[in-house]
Amino acid sequence: MTPVDPYVINEAARTGASVDMSELLNSFSNEMACRIVSGKFFLKEGRSKVFRDLIIDSSRLLGGFNLEEYFPALSRIGMLKRAVCAKAERVRNRWTDLLDKVIDDHMTKDRSKFDHKDDDFIYILLSLQQEYDLTRDNMRALLTDVFFAATDTTSNTLEFTLAELMRRPSLMQKLQDEVRSIVPRGQEIVSEIDITNMKYLRAVIKESFRLHPVGPLLAPHLAMTDCNIDGYIVPAGTRVVVNVWAIGRDSASWEDPEEFIPERFEEGAE
Repeated sequence: MTPVDPYVINEAARTGASVDMSELLNSFSNEMACRIVSGKFFLKEGRSKVFRDLIIDSSRLLGGFNLEEYFPALSRIGMLKRAVCAKAERVRNRWTDLLDKVIDDHMTKDRSKFDHKDDDFIYILLSLQQEYDLTRDNMRALLTDVFFAATDTTSNTLEFTLAELMRRPSLMQKLQDEVRSIVPRGQEIVSEIDITNMKYLRAVIKESFRLHPVGPLLAPHLAMTDCNIDGYIVPAGTRVVVNVWAIGRDSASWEDPEEFIPERFEEGAE
């Protein structure tokens, strides 16, 4: 896995040059997700980029809006729907082909020659396949969800968090002091136990989630029954969109809601 290159950052700090952290963090989170899901399969040249390209194409399809919902007359023509469906089918087939290769590659390996530290998410699914009667379609769906959940969300959260900390050197210093006090000098890998003890780090991440949610609008929900929200009647069957961005900046619930203040979460960071 290619980490965020410290040489590039240090050299930029020395020369005053700019660094595209967005690209570095995006590449890092993509390769991290590939490593978690498929282990060493993605290490062959170009495979992680294939995963990334598929995620981008899928995100464009899911993030777009349906013109026919805004202009119902277009539904009579059907041309737009056919075009979108054809593109979605091509992307689906690409996911199917790639994930089948990953799963088949894992199934051909002799697990007796591996240590459990080599396990990845696909090996876990294969070990549970018979117990939970997982079909190939079930496994592909789970793997796709993991890729989507672990890539853009991770890089966007890291980017917003770094931006806020760079604007507030004192907070950056406080966080660095905590990390350095918990991780022994010379230790290359930060363990889960180390992270558990980093209370301020967790507070920083929570504050970043509050101020910069990666999904400002949650996935649409469906009202199961009629309900009354602040005097508004929401009939059963209504599609409801929750504005998390507005909730996180509500002055009635948060003091100085527009400010990045991790300390507000320190007591509840257990």
